[in-house]
Order: sequence, then C-alpha cells, then structure tokens
Amino acid sequence: MRRIRSERVSDEELHLVRQYLTGSFVLGFERAPMRIVAVNAEARLPDGHLDQLLADLRAVEAEDVLVCARAVLHPEALCVAAAGPLDESEVRDARPWQAA
Repeated sequence: MRRIRSERVSDEELHLVRQYLTGSFVLGFERAPMRIVAVNAEARLPDGHLDQLLADLRAVEAEDVLVCARAVLHPEALCVAAAGPLDESEVRDARPWQAA
C-alpha cells in the first residue's frame, strides 16, 4: 500500500489490470445479461454508458493510479479483522506497520 502511494505502477502492471478489468467486465454480461440491463434501466443510465465505462477503464494512466492511491489509501488508518483460531502474535504479524 505504501509503494502504490509513492511509486508509479509499471506499464506492465497497468496493462495487466486494464486487461483484467475490461475482460472481466465483458464476461459479466455473459453470466447475467438481464440483470445488467435491469440495473442500467433502473439507474436510468444514458445510452452508451457501458461503452464509455470501458473506454474510461482503458484510458487510466499510471499517474491517475498514483493520484488516486494518495487520495484514498491511508496505511496508517488500516484495520485488520481476523477470525478463527489465531493467537495475538499471528494477528500482529499480519499488520507489520503496527508491529511492536
């Protein structure tokens, strides 16, 4: 989290994420086309909204990621929730920014 706030993502990382997001978005239509049509109708989204969304995803640049990460990611305010048979040291190890 600290790295994405301080360094630009590589061109390769950005390319992979663009491919994943646009690909998984389109595949979502194959799984639930009627639900997506209904949601768009209910939200009264304009014609071409989905095409624009894909174009916007493809247009994201490394600098955009950096600006967004700095605005919304705050590692010092991060919380960890744990469930199951864990002891305190295992939870502490999962949050190295607060290790005592």
